[in-house]
Amino acid sequence: MDKRIDIAVIGATGLVGSAVLEMLAERELPIRNIFPLASSHNEGEIVEYGKRRLILHTLAGFDFSKVQIAIFCVPAQVSEEYIPQATAQGCWVIDHSWLLRERDDVPLVVPSVNPQDIELARAQKLLACPDSAVSMLAPVIKLLNDKNQVERVNVVQMRAVSEIGKKGIDELSKQSIALFNLKPIVCQHFKQQIAFNVIATQNASSEAGGYDLESQTQTELRKIGHDRDLMVNTTITHVPVFYGHSLAVQLEMQNDVDEQVLKRMIKNSPVLRYEQDKKSAGVPTPISAGSNQVGISIGRLNKDKTWERGLNLWLVADNVRQGCAINSVQITEILVKDYL
Repeated sequence: MDKRIDIAVIGATGLVGSAVLEMLAERELPIRNIFPLASSHNEGEIVEYGKRRLILHTLAGFDFSKVQIAIFCVPAQVSEEYIPQATAQGCWVIDHSWLLRERDDVPLVVPSVNPQDIELARAQKLLACPDSAVSMLAPVIKLLNDKNQVERVNVVQMRAVSEIGKKGIDELSKQSIALFNLKPIVCQHFKQQIAFNVIATQNASSEAGGYDLESQTQTELRKIGHDRDLMVNTTITHVPVFYGHSLAVQLEMQNDVDEQVLKRMIKNSPVLRYEQDKKSAGVPTPISAGSNQVGISIGRLNKDKTWERGLNLWLVADNVRQGCAINSVQITEILVKDYL
């Protein structure tokens, strides 16, 4: 890449925004200027960008004509206010909130699955990133669909508290400390105690006010895979884990699947990795495979004994880096190469 670009990262103090800055530096994109943006009460703070330290700018009043790409890592209500300003000033927008995911005119992109859909955004310059668990499931379904057709997905999502940001991490930490010290438990962001507990969430919403993750898992997977017939049944739980979503997945397909062929396909995948059941390693866990890592780990891959064309597997990935940040960074790389 011999082009030099200018990028704004909106929400640079949050978990996803910080991870985006980190990965932009790691992957050595040809960035001329990078503008970390946040709300006015963060103005003047310092954020890390590789070995550099950058001063935060205020989002309100920012001139988006200074950049070619704006990556929004903020709640939907903030995206709704500022994305029109960014597109009006001519830059590409990549949004991590749920705001644009359902819009028919906005591609929902996982670069390892449907990079060709970026072309559909050439006029509006609007792109959406999916929910973190969807970004874990989509590459697996794509891999299987290359040889077979997935008809139905049953999945139990065990979601880390970091999916709601630093406030989720703080709540788990404070509740754990309170329990050890025999202090009262305070629930602010989760409706029930999350420390040492598992919460099955009805109509789980990723952000206040909005997105029904259980019903939208199907909608997002259908959109990414261009498969209107795909059936998805999911149960969302929140677990006392800081980083790393774990998914227990059952797949039903049109034809039988050879496990050994599938394992070889996974081995050749740039994003998936299969972990054998070995005493020294075991299956992937949020600690071993879901914290500060890129890639989706697969374990316990076996035939479903109750369904002739069924397959069971276990997925683990870092919900912040792999589930969110890598998406927008890889989209940025494609934009730099082919569209700027």
